Amino acid sequence: MTASLLALGVDPSKVVLFRQSAVPEHTQMAWHLSCISSYAELEQLPCWRHKQVHNPDGHIELSALTYSILQAADVLLYRATHVPIGIDQWPNLKHARLLSHQFNERTDTDLLRAPQAIYTSSPCVYSLSNPGVKMSKSNPLPRSLIRLTDSPESISNFIRRALTDSIDGISYSPNERPGTSNLLQLMGLLTGHNPFEVAKQYRDKQISALKTDLAKALSLHLQPFQESFATLRRNEDYLRIVLLQGAEKARQEASSTLGAFQSQLGLAYPLRPI
Repeated sequence: MTASLLALGVDPSKVVLFRQSAVPEHTQMAWHLSCISSYAELEQLPCWRHKQVHNPDGHIELSALTYSILQAADVLLYRATHVPIGIDQWPNLKHARLLSHQFNERTDTDLLRAPQAIYTSSPCVYSLSNPGVKMSKSNPLPRSLIRLTDSPESISNFIRRALTDSIDGISYSPNERPGTSNLLQLMGLLTGHNPFEVAKQYRDKQISALKTDLAKALSLHLQPFQESFATLRRNEDYLRIVLLQGAEKARQEASSTLGAFQSQLGLAYPLRPI
């Protein structure tokens, strides 16, 4: 993950990059936030509802219910003002905003900020095998997604097998033609055009032409990343240094916010000899 982020252009001199597990303040903050969260709020969130659907026997980890609280801690601990997310993560960010408001109201402070969402021009990319759901690395079907490290051969194979439809011609209509529209959206992201413009370019062509061009465009687009990623993966010492330095900076900020948070709850006090 660290190598991927750096290869994508994240600059450790401008961004604090660290492992969440290296900053224990995250789980401490999550515990405090759980004390102002309700089951009624949490059971409506996507992670829990997804687990319920796929585990009807009720054997679900408690962490699936409290997942959104930890996410809220990740954001609120650094008093973030904006968070880049996919559209599917809005319910979790909305919950973080709710927790910030609840805490500030109870303590009559403005300590926690209610972060705003930042979306890209395409806040959701859909599965290649089931365009009704988002593209996700947790999907057990390999051909449902494109990984950043996939070879040109794999990309070509997955795009060729992507689910579309039997309607003549090519048009952008997410509701009526979700599979074809998903491919047009991907091509638009790669070429800088909106999907309607891409659809016009392929209006009189077969879907196979779009798939062939999309696979080539994806492979070409990912090539610089893959080369940088391979180089970084060979330099494990550098990756460790980036994470260690990032954790030190993150802990300074996190401990400051957590200390102020605990002080409002009457939990922070100077140690005195007994």
